[in-house]
Amino acid sequence: MVNLCQRLRVFRFAAAGVVGAFSVVGLGGCGGHGTTTTAVVDRPLTEGQAVQLSSTLYRNYTEGGAQIDAQVPYSATVSVGVVGDVDFAHHTGHLTILTATKGDASTTQEVDYSASAVYEAQPAPSLPGGVGWTVRAPDPTDRPLDRIIQLIVALAARQRDNPLLIAQSQARYTGQRSFDRTTVNVFRYSPSIIYWVGASNGLLYRFIGVVQGISGPVTIDLTRWGPHPTPPPPASEIVTG
Repeated sequence: MVNLCQRLRVFRFAAAGVVGAFSVVGLGGCGGHGTTTTAVVDRPLTEGQAVQLSSTLYRNYTEGGAQIDAQVPYSATVSVGVVGDVDFAHHTGHLTILTATKGDASTTQEVDYSASAVYEAQPAPSLPGGVGWTVRAPDPTDRPLDRIIQLIVALAARQRDNPLLIAQSQARYTGQRSFDRTTVNVFRYSPSIIYWVGASNGLLYRFIGVVQGISGPVTIDLTRWGPHPTPPPPASEIVTG
């Protein structure tokens, strides 16, 4: 079983360099999902909350996949939006990356990923449809995009965490909010990680975390759970260069 300590190590690889704890107040949403704040508290988890928090990543896995909408503030001048479909069961996904740079034109990039590769679309006039894909090994150490992919993959788990360990950890309950008319429980999972979890269904609606090499908190919204088959590009569409 993947325990709490192992789970935190996965996230801390990406969410390193945290100066202090988040405050739930003021952490905005992304993708136009409306949110309504209720009273903010800060207290230890109840037994039921520990059980819910221990199961939320497993719930994502059992749903099969989801659509994601992420905001990634790379720097003071570069902001990246990530939207797409992810298949939690098979560790694959198809993402559209929109990069907005201050004083420059925005760019769009199509990216697929699997457990062992990252595929990036590029023009290929010789192929049907005019698009081909380069392929490379994931490199989360040096590539911010690959850190985000690693983070997305880590939002699902094949097994539940141990609720007793979570109850004994630094996790805190900080109140409720409304996410697209769904009531969510807000948990500070660690000083660098916040979960918004459906109060009635236990699904993860929003992840907020600090990622090494990225200037501001990364926000990932999840919606439309269910099977989202996103197989990698076929070998016939792989190009070099």
